[in-house]
Amino acid sequence: MMGAHQQLTGLSLTSKESIEEANKTMGALITRLSTETCLAEARAINKGAESDEVIRRVFEVLAKLAATELMYDKDVLVAMVKFGSHVDNAQIAKTLTTK
Repeated sequence: MMGAHQQLTGLSLTSKESIEEANKTMGALITRLSTETCLAEARAINKGAESDEVIRRVFEVLAKLAATELMYDKDVLVAMVKFGSHVDNAQIAKTLTTK
């Protein structure tokens, strides 16, 4: 999904067929999580929700969880440290603390 962003499309080498297969897999996963595996949790986050809010709430919670899982992956953390070494921490600190 991230590869669909206009600034990332040139970086993704994924075929349209692979993307469609991933979409089918994700659709089935979200349906299963919302209606079977995590039914109690899905009901809890949607308590009092109007019907048009339900899927938005489910996506919001699952997207946050997926992003957290992605960002705390060992290889992702290593990659973040690598680009982080190019960040000018001193300049940022000076700019943000100077009045």
